[in-house]
Amino acid sequence: MAALGFVSDLDGTLLRSDGAISPATFAMFGTLRDLDIPFLVATARTPRGVRKIDGHEIFGRMVCANGAVVWDAARDEVIWDRAFDATSLAVGVARVRRALPDAGLALLSARTSFLDATYVTLRGTGAKDADLVFDPKAVMSGQRIVAVAVRHASLPSEELLPIVSVAFAGAGLVSFSGIGAVEVAPVGMTKAVTVAVEQADAGCPAGAVVAFGDMPNDLPLLAWAGWACAVANAHPSVLEAADEIVPANDEDGVARTVHRLLAARSPA
Repeated sequence: MAALGFVSDLDGTLLRSDGAISPATFAMFGTLRDLDIPFLVATARTPRGVRKIDGHEIFGRMVCANGAVVWDAARDEVIWDRAFDATSLAVGVARVRRALPDAGLALLSARTSFLDATYVTLRGTGAKDADLVFDPKAVMSGQRIVAVAVRHASLPSEELLPIVSVAFAGAGLVSFSGIGAVEVAPVGMTKAVTVAVEQADAGCPAGAVVAFGDMPNDLPLLAWAGWACAVANAHPSVLEAADEIVPANDEDGVARTVHRLLAARSPA
């Protein structure tokens, strides 16, 4: 069988809306493992966020933090990460504070989330087990921060994005994977950048990769892949950019599509 690889976003794409891995998805991973076909998960979550998912170990080596971390979920090992320059990070955070004084900020390392009090309030139960930021300067200078998240009580992601993009100009790339927050990755980092390296190491050039996504942070990945699939529940910009629209995440669209493509490649 010629080179073939798959890559998928996590929330809203591979996971069901309740955040669970479905039986069909577990079965898909087993099939691909038996065929020695790579399947790479690429998510905005840090490893800390992925560890909350029951059965996450099945993902194996994966791309986290919108490309800034490569992590082995089975061994709970950070393979590689790309952190912000501390000075540029501090400038970006200060600009966000001036532009959005009532916003909540999270500083994320591969292992820990450092949240201010406003972010904790806005995040609710999702902030469980995170560290409250008492000294942001110490965190920014002493920790390897791989992502920043910004939330606001009244501004949705699409309205936050241009404001935060200006604040982090030259220091980070802003995108969003949900309606309630924007994420900032170190400058030059996208899912596509890191996935390209990982898939090349697995012997899969871009043209041989089928990618799945649902939100604007997946757009660089979908543009890079040879075949771009949007789940039916995807953001309008993703639906427009896709080569194919597949069933929604709650209908196991990724697993069903993978099995369909595998069947089409099998000899009669």
